[in-house]
Amino acid sequence: MGSYFNQTPDEYIRMILRIGQKDADPTVKGLTFAQLTHGAPHLNMPTIPYVPFFDKKFPTKSGKIEFYVEMLVPYHQEICDYQEPIEATASNPLFKKYPLIFLSTHTRFRTHSQYTHLPWLEEINNSGQGFLEINPKDAHDRGIQDGDVVKIFNDRGILKVRARFTEGIKPGIVNCYQGGWDTVRVHQYIEGHPNNLTHQIANPAQSIIPNFRSNAAYYDCLVQVQREDG
Repeated sequence: MGSYFNQTPDEYIRMILRIGQKDADPTVKGLTFAQLTHGAPHLNMPTIPYVPFFDKKFPTKSGKIEFYVEMLVPYHQEICDYQEPIEATASNPLFKKYPLIFLSTHTRFRTHSQYTHLPWLEEINNSGQGFLEINPKDAHDRGIQDGDVVKIFNDRGILKVRARFTEGIKPGIVNCYQGGWDTVRVHQYIEGHPNNLTHQIANPAQSIIPNFRSNAAYYDCLVQVQREDG
């Protein structure tokens, strides 16, 4: 990509912040690049250190903190209240068939799928291969030993990886870190992918929520896990 990124980091910083120009970013308006790169100048912030919403202006229709949101009345979600997850709850009839809650959390070793093939990260992260974190109690109930190949499945799809025992996850929950690759050249799962298990059921109220118009289901999946030979 070098032909598209042919400027220095400093040049890109100047471009993004528009330093010294009339339309400079408000946080650096009136400052020179020399001030920003030598010493420790204060940026144009209302308070030092920064205090969120210091001016008491909020990005809501009323401009206030809204504990009651009128536009959510049609969805019966106008006040802060607990609601059952769409899928991952014991009250779901599917829970009898798929009694484990499947998570696909973030790992410190990559940013989504970026850096996943760096050799030095693979050295300290299971050789880059995906694995399923499972509590020993859940594993014992299923005849699974640490390191066994397991199949995680529901009505939507399957994922096969090796089991990794941990007391750091409570019984009833399993986790496979998100962001691994399943491509023509790089396979980090024995079979399938964590996204094979997630659903796409949207909370209709999300359609009117600014900045985030779709709810994510990465932590709202029911699965079963069983030992696989091989």
